[in-house]
Amino acid sequence: MKKRVTLVNGTRLVYETIGRAKSFSIGVWINAGSTYENSDNSGISHFVEHLMFKGTKSQSAMQLRKMLEDVGGYISASTSREWMWIEAYCLDKHYDRALYAISDMIENSLFEEREINLERMVILDEIKLYSDASGGQIHDRLTDFIWQDNALGKSPLGTVKTVNNFSRNDLLSFYGNLFSPETITISAAGNIPETFISDIEKYFNFPKKKSALTANINGEHQAGIKLCEKDLELVHFCVGAKSFPANDKYLYALDVLNTMLGGSTSSRLFYEIREKRGMAYSIYSYNTYFKNTGLFSVYAGVKKNNVVPCLKVILKEFANFRKGGFTESELSQAKEQLKGKYTLSLESPYYRMIMLAYYERYCNTLFNLKNFLAAIDSVMKEDIINVSEKIFQNDNLTFVSAGPFADNKSIEKLFCKQ
Repeated sequence: MKKRVTLVNGTRLVYETIGRAKSFSIGVWINAGSTYENSDNSGISHFVEHLMFKGTKSQSAMQLRKMLEDVGGYISASTSREWMWIEAYCLDKHYDRALYAISDMIENSLFEEREINLERMVILDEIKLYSDASGGQIHDRLTDFIWQDNALGKSPLGTVKTVNNFSRNDLLSFYGNLFSPETITISAAGNIPETFISDIEKYFNFPKKKSALTANINGEHQAGIKLCEKDLELVHFCVGAKSFPANDKYLYALDVLNTMLGGSTSSRLFYEIREKRGMAYSIYSYNTYFKNTGLFSVYAGVKKNNVVPCLKVILKEFANFRKGGFTESELSQAKEQLKGKYTLSLESPYYRMIMLAYYERYCNTLFNLKNFLAAIDSVMKEDIINVSEKIFQNDNLTFVSAGPFADNKSIEKLFCKQ
């Protein structure tokens, strides 16, 4: 049983009761992250998220962790470009621990000066670690380059400069503006008791107030080429194409396209680049959805001499999909794969909690697996061609790389031929 409820204070609540489950998952989703920041406070959402685990008025940092870990569960949090979320997962009989732990962090975090300075060092190490890991960093480089003129293109981690500059007052002020009912969604799934709504009202009684935070995004993007020469064994690169927002009518067709093109080990790109030519160990595509825009990306990690040949194959497959160069059998297999993947993942209450939040925040509707599967089934060959024609155009493609490769002219020639 699924329900959408607006609490007395205006907070949105979506949940699904799964009687056979022995677990309980909950997430509190807050408008925060890169798009709610500017160049002066870049990374402040992420810093605040870290500090919420460093102790409250009634519990130390260790007590917060142990509250759920001691009974086999966990509490965690993360910050993306459009939201921050705090989540907990535990056995259903420890449900009240999850509610108390998250609400205590939201309402009573201390932000002690000593903890701020310690966590500042941790976050600076996190920035450095991520910067050194070029395979992961290249995805941020792509987003940063495409949306370099607005906050969407900035890493949620912030910069060394901004993280070093945050004062306790800066952090407390931002923290104080985060929790407004109009900016929060609570999602939950599992074996949920009948007292759930009243319990949520008790633990998450946010005061009615307008949020002082506004999103800084216009969705404008730029295409182009950006090479970063670094002393690495491999060249890590991404080809990106601006796509569609999270609630767009092309969402399902784009997911099917991704599955066919590079979303699995049976995809076109995996076969052509790894299996057939042995040019890359890691080659895949993926979709990233935001509220007002989206990004389709292909990643590969290759030797220097394989950058151009690998890119040729990728661009050739883009052209093939624009021209309908795939069979009805391939389309059918991709749809079955996608349906199976989602159905299997939703055996877990945790993933049901995630999907409930996603659909509530982005689509303003209650997630329904039956409708979701029907939408995938409805995708036709013409839909895939239409989507491919929209996103795989030369003036919509961006190439970014990091590694021992600086042949800008060779890349430009390939894109000019598209």
